[in-house]
Amino acid sequence: MGQNAGLKNRWLTVVAMIITGILTGVQCIFGLSITSYTKDTDGITCVCNTGVMKVQICKADIIRVAYAPKTTIPARLIPIVNKKWDTPTFTESESGGVITLQTGKLKVTINKTDANVTYATTGDEVILSEYNKKMTAATVEGVSTNTITAEFNSPATEGLYGLGQHEKGIVNYKGQVQVLDQDYGSHATATPVLVSSNGYGIFWDNYAKTTFSGNISGNTRYSFVSECGDLIDYYFFYGPEIDDVIANYRTATGSVPMFPKWAYGLIQSKDRYQSQKEILAVKDGYRNNKIPLDCIVQDWHYWDGVGKQGCYCFNTGYTDVKGMLNSLKAANLHTTISIWSEVEQGSSMYTKLDNMGALWPSSGTTRFIDAYHSEARETFWKAIYGAFFNPAVQGWDGWWLDNDEPFPYPDNFNRRTLTTAMGKGVLYYNTYTFMMTEMGYTNWRRDVADKRCFILHRACFAGQQRHSAVNWNNDINCTWEAYKNSVPSGLNSTIT
Repeated sequence: MGQNAGLKNRWLTVVAMIITGILTGVQCIFGLSITSYTKDTDGITCVCNTGVMKVQICKADIIRVAYAPKTTIPARLIPIVNKKWDTPTFTESESGGVITLQTGKLKVTINKTDANVTYATTGDEVILSEYNKKMTAATVEGVSTNTITAEFNSPATEGLYGLGQHEKGIVNYKGQVQVLDQDYGSHATATPVLVSSNGYGIFWDNYAKTTFSGNISGNTRYSFVSECGDLIDYYFFYGPEIDDVIANYRTATGSVPMFPKWAYGLIQSKDRYQSQKEILAVKDGYRNNKIPLDCIVQDWHYWDGVGKQGCYCFNTGYTDVKGMLNSLKAANLHTTISIWSEVEQGSSMYTKLDNMGALWPSSGTTRFIDAYHSEARETFWKAIYGAFFNPAVQGWDGWWLDNDEPFPYPDNFNRRTLTTAMGKGVLYYNTYTFMMTEMGYTNWRRDVADKRCFILHRACFAGQQRHSAVNWNNDINCTWEAYKNSVPSGLNSTIT
């Protein structure tokens, strides 16, 4: 009898799985629709033909839309949006199958037939409207996940800007396709933030590789498509002034701390200074010729020698680092040092993190710190603080976090197939840089309390502005073409 009951339960489980698969397919065939909804203190929760959708009034001019083919909206594992929202003031009504949420600045309507959301002014002037959104079950790098898609209507006159930093010479992404993926080879950063000339912005809150297409249906629609994710999640920011759009993005994801004063001046760097004698000669060259200079950057391989990357030490060309820093400080010069989140076999940091199981890939002579491993991040910080930033030891003024995509160099590996402390790499690796600068900023503020934080880095994700992080435009060539492309790249990076 017990065996029969067990078989029955197994069959019920199988039937439930089949029904779930059929219902998930229903959305792809017939589209999303709303069967019922409840009013919440911060918006509405909609029960859909498949799954649940939340339309959240974060603020009078900030709206969040989240959808998942489940009974609840999954929690975000990496809180890019860190704002704790106050209870908003809004009205809710329904007429003719359309739900209306109105704030002091926006009228948000949700069509129950197709679950599409439209954003308009209180005077009913449409700002943005959804065309559709869907989630399709997919297997990526062996992980059961979903392809995430949201498509928006876009008038012919609309300009579309942002999307991070891409050395392609593109200013306006209207009619363009751009892959958002941290990629050293294409000089790209994955910042899924769009700013429109129509006075709004969108933050597409997804950690995976995403493709933005601004050329759908004769450039009348654009879309975000992420290859992985457990929900559709985006934030709508209304201006109408662009400064207000960007201010709302910072409200959601964090304000920019004040940089140290020297960071606004001339920063001198090259590949690379190989001795303290060379660095002091640079100081003398600028000062003796009365050319203003605020910071000198020590680039990589000051640690030359087998097994030295991760020892946090200097080669024999640096006989008195503390004395060198004191000399630079006396000349009113500040210093930034390159420290990679990569360690080499033979260094003490390699051994410590390997014993924790916190290195990428699983083997190799040079491996990266698992940025999603909290103990590994703290161990790394304690080591670099003790070696470089503790004023009693050396007292460098800033940190250059290089290769934070991370790019598999010099040993090759596949970021997508890595197993991180949070899950499969393909789900999260675009946020590697976010995790590292968050660790750096939080610990700097704790341990170097009398000195403002400054982190120079190469990759960039949404929300990193709150970490005192500054990204540069990759290892470009010294050519007119590279210089020309750096202008639109910089403009779009800044507006993002």
